[in-house]
Amino acid sequence: MGIPSLMAYVAILIVAGRMTVQVSRAGPQMPLWMVQTMRGLAWGQIAFGIFGLADAISLGAKTSVFFWMSLAIMTSIYLYGRDRGLLETKSSASA
Repeated sequence: MGIPSLMAYVAILIVAGRMTVQVSRAGPQMPLWMVQTMRGLAWGQIAFGIFGLADAISLGAKTSVFFWMSLAIMTSIYLYGRDRGLLETKSSASA
């Protein structure tokens, strides 16, 4: 799939990292277990990427359902905080 797929994959990881940072900076408004879950899943994503670079088996040959499930959980936590106004977004920061 080449360069376009790499760009899409990197974009997904960047957005997941940005969501993690916003949830981590939410402060005491966000439930602590959600913040800790988000951080743990982010570190899991990092570990998955490092393992994929160091392993002889290509990433496509592994079970990637856990990668997508963790992204889904991270997105759900972020959307929970955003929809309830617990996260500081660009629009709320400038207002």
